[in-house]
Amino acid sequence: MMKSWKKDVSRLLACGFISLVVLGLVFNFTGCSKSIGLLPSAPMAPIPTPIPPTSTPTSLALPTMTATPVPPTSTSTSVAIPTMTITPVLPTTGIYWNSTVVKFTSGSTVACCSAASNSALHLLVNGLPESTASVTLSTPAGDIPYIYGGTQLGCAEYHPNSYSPLPYQPGGTYILTAITSIGTSSASGILPGVTAALSADHLTASWTVPGNADYVQVFNNTTYLFPFYTPGPVALSPLSIPASAYATSGSYSVMMVLVNKIAVTGATAGSFLSLINEKDFGFSVP
Repeated sequence: MMKSWKKDVSRLLACGFISLVVLGLVFNFTGCSKSIGLLPSAPMAPIPTPIPPTSTPTSLALPTMTATPVPPTSTSTSVAIPTMTITPVLPTTGIYWNSTVVKFTSGSTVACCSAASNSALHLLVNGLPESTASVTLSTPAGDIPYIYGGTQLGCAEYHPNSYSPLPYQPGGTYILTAITSIGTSSASGILPGVTAALSADHLTASWTVPGNADYVQVFNNTTYLFPFYTPGPVALSPLSIPASAYATSGSYSVMMVLVNKIAVTGATAGSFLSLINEKDFGFSVP
């Protein structure tokens, strides 16, 4: 019994001692942690005190921006569009007549009037202008020799050797002949327009012995108001002119252009002679 009691007291003392040691260690550990900075506690940041504004805030005014045009440093110019010129392709072999006419121009009261400059042959031989050809115009009143006058339209030009009026005979036969180094070519036809007249009210144009490419033009000064052109519908006699062609007062002219277009024998395709009889009737509209 005694021994059992002693054992219990020893055990109680041992437990008390162990408890004191544990408490001491805890106390020392906590103190050390505070002294050396282990397990620090975060301090709370102070709450700032709001500072009242010293002045009343105002909205910012945006500056007004004005666009000032900057003048060009150089004067701009329009770009000129080049003019396109279509050059016809002329034959390089054979005899070729280009833009060849025998033209008579007369007024309503003039029997005939023609300058030599109204009549010319433009000639090519194997694609080149030939200056040694012999050219003659045969008319109802006799033959008219042509002379070489230089180059025009890329061709050799031949025209009557004087500026005297050519023999004028509407309904008569005219023959143009060219003798060249490689052969002879010619064209023969009748000069149209034996009679040509304009009615008193200027609304009807008429003529006899028509050509195959006739047309009529009405114009006020230089403005064409009622044109018929060739190629296209050929004007036929009698031709009615609308009263609207003379809508305003002024000077007018009705021009009847009677044309016989004749193919050339002994020349390349596209060679023509045009026999032209042009009649001009002028008047005034009040």
